[in-house]
Amino acid sequence: MNQKSLNTIFWGLLLLAIGIIGLLYNFGALDQYKLMTAYSIAGLLAATGVGFLVIIVFQQERWLYAIPGTSFLALGSVVYLSTLDAVAPVWLGVLFLAGIAAGFLILFLSNRRERWWALLQAGTIVTIGIAGLIVVQWMQPDANPFTAALLGAALFGGFAISFLLLYLFAGDHRKFAWALIMAGALAIFAAFLAAASFGESNLIVQIWPAVLILLGLIVLARLFTGRAAADKRPPPTVSAEVLEAKELGAGQGAEPARIVRPDPPSDSVPESVPSPAPASIAEPDAEPLPAEIATFDPNDPEAALDALLKASTDAAE
Repeated sequence: MNQKSLNTIFWGLLLLAIGIIGLLYNFGALDQYKLMTAYSIAGLLAATGVGFLVIIVFQQERWLYAIPGTSFLALGSVVYLSTLDAVAPVWLGVLFLAGIAAGFLILFLSNRRERWWALLQAGTIVTIGIAGLIVVQWMQPDANPFTAALLGAALFGGFAISFLLLYLFAGDHRKFAWALIMAGALAIFAAFLAAASFGESNLIVQIWPAVLILLGLIVLARLFTGRAAADKRPPPTVSAEVLEAKELGAGQGAEPARIVRPDPPSDSVPESVPSPAPASIAEPDAEPLPAEIATFDPNDPEAALDALLKASTDAAE
């Protein structure tokens, strides 16, 4: 089983566990363990945030982990402070937004020249938190707490959708897996707040964790049905030539084929081969000179000239 299958099993089982715990909590089976459950969830979220920040210390190229690190720390603080009656819900929402803004601020301070955009994101998130605080706390001091819970659900749900879109359209899903984790955590918080806005006695509020159980079952079912389909695939076809070659090579005691290497060419000419003699060219026989020219006296040029003229005349006749 590869790493991808193990990750799929982990997320499927996690969804199942959260859904089952949510159903037990809503139907009162965990009333005596509510405080312990809240502390456990807060500790788990805080430990997750610390884990992301520790990764940045040893692997500085994963600078994006600063956002989920501070966000999970803020979520852990929100869950813990929610067990105290002294903190108003609106301040819990502001605390969470401050945690997300802190992550962007860390990115800006680590590289101000190239990550200037992180400062804009941090400022926008802080502005949203302050505006929400003003609207809920000062402009409507007597607002219905269920209305405030619904506003918090919309806030958490909006951020969950933003992180989900970041994961879907970022391209490198493995690099932005933290965005999917953030989207899931924020969606769960938004669902809890939305359920609280309708009242605890509402049937939808009580059974909504069953959606998480259904999602977990779908994830696990897709994994195992996909593996079963892969096992039923026919094996790849092998050509007859390859099978014949395997059968010939499978015989026991068969000696491997010997490779005969040819002798290197020699530059010398064998001595036994005689070199061909050049062909002789026959010269035509020369005609004999006339007797007068052959017997002339070289000391008497006039006589030689007369003999030559006489020979020419005779030849012409």
